[in-house]
Amino acid sequence: MFLHNYTDSTQRVAHWGREIARAIGLPEEKAEEVYFGGILHDIGKIGIEDQILNKRGKLTPEEYDKIKQHTVIGYEIILQAGMFHELLPAIRSHHERIDGKGYPDGLVGEEIPLMARILAISDAFDAMVADRPYRKGLPVEEALQEISRGAGTQFDAELAYHFIRIIRQLPRDELETIIRQDAQPQRHLQEVAR
Repeated sequence: MFLHNYTDSTQRVAHWGREIARAIGLPEEKAEEVYFGGILHDIGKIGIEDQILNKRGKLTPEEYDKIKQHTVIGYEIILQAGMFHELLPAIRSHHERIDGKGYPDGLVGEEIPLMARILAISDAFDAMVADRPYRKGLPVEEALQEISRGAGTQFDAELAYHFIRIIRQLPRDELETIIRQDAQPQRHLQEVAR
């Protein structure tokens, strides 16, 4: 179950991250780096027990502390793998907040790497709109309002603006297709092979 949900989520987070990168004018090579950062951003969750990841109810403080370790676990996995080192800061820092209240390092503002600031928005949006075992996903407009409310505190305000604009410009049927898509691991392999 975790793998299915993980591949769905990472594909969407990667997609939205790449779109933000393009919207702010990053070169296509950097936009593709953001995409791969999105694919690998939660790789550290393989080090977290399934019963915590798939829990249907509210997490205890201890369980939440364990979940928060996925950023450091993912960082260590990629570091030890000896590849994709350009993605390390995003993997470690995608749960940092502009106001310094994020984790694991409490980074503030532009101390947070750009790729991590981008993925923080796409990851949060996906978490809000995706159905979970314990709740239905939020409507898109509610999720965008949450992103807007978090601009300047949780999220980089400029990036949040670009993301909201991207989403609002998409035709609703296309947006719903992306949000509700099933995992298609073959697409990941095709993207990597390009």
